[in-house]
Amino acid sequence: MIEFEAGHYAEARAAFQQSLAIWTAVLGPDHIDVAATLINLGAVELELGIDREALTYFESALAIQIRVLGSEHS
Repeated sequence: MIEFEAGHYAEARAAFQQSLAIWTAVLGPDHIDVAATLINLGAVELELGIDREALTYFESALAIQIRVLGSEHS
């Protein structure tokens, strides 16, 4: 995402939120691409200093990954 790499975090957040809505609608909430987008949103929140929100995104992504890939996946 160019916005994120350029440090335009508000724009990146909006783009990732839109992506999350699309991926969730098209692929369902338990898809690995949804988890990847949640990780991206978490990274944006970390850059913005919103650690609690970042943690929420990361925990949601991890939960999806465990459901999809299993807890033993590395």
